[in-house]
Amino acid sequence: MPRAAPCCAFIGLSPQVLVQNSEQVTAIVRRASRNRVPASKIAALLEKARASIGTGQAEQVIIAHLRDTLIIIKELEAQARMLDLDLESAPNVASSPLRSLGLSAPLIATIHAESDPITDEKAPLAVRRVCRT
Repeated sequence: MPRAAPCCAFIGLSPQVLVQNSEQVTAIVRRASRNRVPASKIAALLEKARASIGTGQAEQVIIAHLRDTLIIIKELEAQARMLDLDLESAPNVASSPLRSLGLSAPLIATIHAESDPITDEKAPLAVRRVCRT
């Protein structure tokens, strides 16, 4: 998940909420920008948020949808990790000669799925040639 996602997911985007949680917002912006956004710029942005009148209900709907989207992304990432683990034990991946090249299980499964059966190759160099293309 992007580094700024905690700001959106747990603090929100409402100008009033950002101002109320200015210490957390400052910490998240500093971390997400890898300290490239100076404290003076963050303070200026928070001051503009303080002066903002906001957008009320529409803002709350957008925030709710954004939070739901971030939850779905997190769930999809977890499912992808589970699929990667399942691929580790797949018979064609576990016994693949491509393992000796140090390739990951998802990459090995992709190569097997996209290429002719690997047993058709006569020599190890032919397999390496397949992997490079």
